[in-house]
Amino acid sequence: MIDAAEERVVDCDWHYQDSFTEVAKYMPEPWRTKYKNSNWEDAGVTQALSSFFPTSTGDRQNYGKVLREHSNYPDEPEEPERVREGMDFLDVDVSLQISHLILATGGINADDERIQAFTRGYIEYMLAEVLDPDDGVYGLAPVPYGDIDASLRILDRVEDEEAFVGACFVTAGASPPLGN
Repeated sequence: MIDAAEERVVDCDWHYQDSFTEVAKYMPEPWRTKYKNSNWEDAGVTQALSSFFPTSTGDRQNYGKVLREHSNYPDEPEEPERVREGMDFLDVDVSLQISHLILATGGINADDERIQAFTRGYIEYMLAEVLDPDDGVYGLAPVPYGDIDASLRILDRVEDEEAFVGACFVTAGASPPLGN
C-alpha cells in the first residue's frame, strides 16, 4: 500500500463542477448576453448543459442506483474552496482541474462559436476564481480542436500562466480528434 504522506499524489483528471452562470460572466459577447437572456440557470446545471451544448452527459446518478455520500450534482455548481477540502480528504497534493461542462463538447459539431466562447470564459473564470498554484490547484486548458485559430488563441492565453500546466482535447469516445 502506498503511504500518501510519503509520496506526492497528483490527480490529473479532477472534474471541476462549474456552472454556466459562473462561467458566463467571463464569456465574450454576444455569448454572455445570450446566456443571461436565456433563463437556462432556472433549470439547473444539467438543463443548462443540454441547452447550451445540445447533447447530454447522461444521468450520472444512474436513475437513483448510484448513491453518493454528498453530491450537489447536477443542480448546483461546486464551490472553489471545496477543491482543497476534497484534496485533503483524498490525500491529493496537486490537482489538475478540467471543466465538467466542457466534456459535452466532445460529441458536438457546433456551427457557431459557442464552444470557443465557453472555453475562453472558462479559462478566465478558473484563473480568477478557482486555480491556486500555491495550494496545488492547477488547470488544464480545454482546446476547441474544431477551430485551429481558436485553439492557438487559447494556448497563447495560457502559455505564461503558472496556474495552467497543460491543455487537453475533449473527445467523444474512440474518435480521437487527430485520427487514429
